[in-house]
Amino acid sequence: MNNSSMEGIYMNTKNIKIFIFGCSARVGQIKKSLSNINGIKIIGYVDNDEKKWDTFFFNMKVYSPYEAYERYINDETIYFLIAPKNFIPIKKQLKCMGIERVYVHLYELLEYNSFIYEDNIIEHNKQVLLVSNGGLPKEDNRYRLGFVHRRILAYKNSGMTLDSYGYIEKMGISKYEFEGNSVYEGDGYGLSYLLSKGQYKKVLVHFPTEEVLYYIEKYINGKCDIYVWLHGYEILKWERRLFNYSKDEIAENFEQLAYMNKEKEGLFKRIFVKDNFHFIFVSNWLKNVVKKDFGILPINHRIIPNYIDSELFSYVRKKRSDVTKILLIKSHKTRMYANDIASKAIENLATRECFNKMEFNIYGDGELYDKNFQSLITKNYPNVHLYRKFLTQIEIAQLHKSHGIFLCPTRQDTQGVSMCEAMSSGLVVITNNVAAVPEYITDTAGILCDYEDYMGMADAVEKLFYNRDMFLEFSGNAARFIREKCGFEKTIQVELDLINS
Repeated sequence: MNNSSMEGIYMNTKNIKIFIFGCSARVGQIKKSLSNINGIKIIGYVDNDEKKWDTFFFNMKVYSPYEAYERYINDETIYFLIAPKNFIPIKKQLKCMGIERVYVHLYELLEYNSFIYEDNIIEHNKQVLLVSNGGLPKEDNRYRLGFVHRRILAYKNSGMTLDSYGYIEKMGISKYEFEGNSVYEGDGYGLSYLLSKGQYKKVLVHFPTEEVLYYIEKYINGKCDIYVWLHGYEILKWERRLFNYSKDEIAENFEQLAYMNKEKEGLFKRIFVKDNFHFIFVSNWLKNVVKKDFGILPINHRIIPNYIDSELFSYVRKKRSDVTKILLIKSHKTRMYANDIASKAIENLATRECFNKMEFNIYGDGELYDKNFQSLITKNYPNVHLYRKFLTQIEIAQLHKSHGIFLCPTRQDTQGVSMCEAMSSGLVVITNNVAAVPEYITDTAGILCDYEDYMGMADAVEKLFYNRDMFLEFSGNAARFIREKCGFEKTIQVELDLINS
């Protein structure tokens, strides 16, 4: 379906003037939405970038924050509307300046001014809302957070009725179908709309940020229980991922990184003590790190692994010859995924006698792709096939059936979902002994190498190649272990019991 209409009936009009803060691409849609509404007048734009001051944006002047403030204090009809999706820093900046008449989103402005939306795509009969920050899979982006999608399907198959919301950059709210699941999608406008119009008793949140939690607390805090899944990205301090930064980047951005740490710690310490918030850590390692870094744990928390769908990632007994088929599926978004280590391991294997009897199929994409695989691309080994694309979980499961080894280097994982999925399919995983990884693999179900040990990974591939009985034994062990650790009863059923308690 298309985005819901932003036309409606405007009531109780009061004349207000608007400074739009942030000269971003989103301004065009905001301006269009406000253009036909009586009583709301855009008087200019505000930006922190001094290069934009006194220039023109959409044919209107761009003010410095302090110049806009001078007009604000002398006119009680002036309000600020923040354009960027990441509005929290600007909101705090304006508050420090003494500016209180602030709307963080278009929906807030229209809501407070009695603007009534058409309700043509919203249903109001669900009591549970799942919010996935970063979106959910759809036809033109089928790779996106598939493990959250599988969880939703498992909930529904167990009888739970719920709405799903993919929180993304795109303004507005839309609805689509994907693999039998109806999904609402949009930014804070759509989330605010759902939360304010729905009758939700429970809200489930994956990858929470301060922006997402702002809307949840604003519209339903205290009225329902909120369940927050902590996967690592949203709560770990930057020092826990030093490998993502060069020394120069740390020096240049240290103040900003320190500020982000402070804000993150303040946010979670505040909500950790709320009775209606329930937190799910995906590993014991993550829980212990949070306790060490914050000095506090949530009053309500559990450790529940991410669900691995053993029906999708079904075990098919491996053949001895499958050991020659090596699969690697990884994002290249950050150095955490360690594709550079995989590349070095493959190049090291290329010097060994067994290499030409192997086949490597490598999938993934991201901004570090060329840097990670420059050498593999240049050397163009005939048995190393690079596919620069993402895959759906269904496509991944199909590839599992035709491969025997899953090469899965990592610099950090709070669980390693793709590793666990491969184990469920009976692939023997070669990975690194870091962070939470040892919680999800044993030394009789896969091979753990030291941090950044590419030669150790190459040795592990060669060892399995020449020890086919070990390969077959590890394959069966992996499938059994991960079903016990991350199967339905230990994950989805525990979550359902918690949510329904």
